[in-house]
Amino acid sequence: MLTGSPGDALPPGVVDVEYQRSLGDRMAGRPGRPVRLIVRGTDRELELAEGARGTVQAQTRKVVGGVVIARKQIGIDEWVQQFAAELSALAAANASARQALAALLGM
Repeated sequence: MLTGSPGDALPPGVVDVEYQRSLGDRMAGRPGRPVRLIVRGTDRELELAEGARGTVQAQTRKVVGGVVIARKQIGIDEWVQQFAAELSALAAANASARQALAALLGM
């Protein structure tokens, strides 16, 4: 869900997905397996990344002037809450994001 809907519904540059492509993926024209999701907010980035043995690692980063000044490992629950807060902030500030949020929530 996170790699498709928000990335397609939100303004360009807000959500980036990094894929790992095998040789078979390249030959078949498939995008590969998503291994990292980055959500860019106004002053922070939220990241979900594949960890060791198939685990998911969540991280938040404080960004000032395009430079990361702080990083923090967080739990998935906290990541989802911060993701929702970023969507709310985008919706309040941007009409197209407001429409995307309404479409995501089925409003």
